[in-house]
Amino acid sequence: MSPIEISGLRDVAIEEYVSDVMLENGLDLEQAYKDQDPNLFIVKGMKIGIA
Repeated sequence: MSPIEISGLRDVAIEEYVSDVMLENGLDLEQAYKDQDPNLFIVKGMKIGIA
């Protein structure tokens, strides 16, 4: 079982809660959770506080 509990489809959750950055880079929520690297998002233009 994944450590992240999300109701519904994960790709919809990504669009709603994260950004297109994850989709463009082929990441899912579990990968982002495990990697914990905000630099990918910052480089792509996301604000530091959100990343």
